[in-house]
Amino acid sequence: MKKLPDVTAEGRQRLQRNIERQDAFLRRASIYPQLFEWMDRLNQPNLIVMRHCSTDRKITLMQLSDAVLAGIGAPVSSNEGPQGQEAVDALVARYGPAMAVCYWDHPVKL
Repeated sequence: MKKLPDVTAEGRQRLQRNIERQDAFLRRASIYPQLFEWMDRLNQPNLIVMRHCSTDRKITLMQLSDAVLAGIGAPVSSNEGPQGQEAVDALVARYGPAMAVCYWDHPVKL
């Protein structure tokens, strides 16, 4: 929203204060705010970051690997979930619902 051309300088400042307050709340809850900013970039129409996911289907969900999460400062203490694209596809096929899930194990740049 800060990039919209019709937002006033005052509106941008107010928005920035709200973002800072929200980020502080997330950090107190042990949630990594920069991850949300990175994920929001996936909505950019011309972004090539999705090249790591299969292009034969529209991705509806992404699962980040433990290494990726640790690399962006959000380490996982325990994970009993799938550890690769094939394992994710098998679980989706077995339990549904029918959706395309991308297992993301490539380094993330925030």
